[in-house]
Amino acid sequence: MNFFGDFLNFRKFITPMTIKIVYVIGSIAIFIGFIWSVFQISNWFGGGWAFLIFILGLPISLFLWRLIAESIMVRFRQYEVLVEISGKITKKIQSAPSPTSSVASKSHAPATSSPSKNTAPPSPLCRCAEPVRKPGGYCGNCNKMM
Repeated sequence: MNFFGDFLNFRKFITPMTIKIVYVIGSIAIFIGFIWSVFQISNWFGGGWAFLIFILGLPISLFLWRLIAESIMVRFRQYEVLVEISGKITKKIQSAPSPTSSVASKSHAPATSSPSKNTAPPSPLCRCAEPVRKPGGYCGNCNKMM
């Protein structure tokens, strides 16, 4: 699908693209705010306190701003990875041979006079006439439990 269609259907998000810009603008705003506050504090309390607040407060504020931006990015990155995993699983399921073709090919084999002791019993059939292939008795075709 195209970008506009993905955007309207919320398959493509604008936040990962804009969060980097917002982070840079926010960092500049924090830096300017601290410079302004240094001048204000130096007028009230003197230069020593202002310098101390600037030296301790600026790195802590920038660090916390970075954590906020990264936590937002991590959420969207998790979504992207889950979409990749879902696509790989779907592709693998679609490329796998269907269970009915393997059952049909086995039914044309010549019958033996006596069954081997090591053969497993045939899988029960679901309501959709597919053999149950998933653990726990779930149908491999319709995902219903028998």
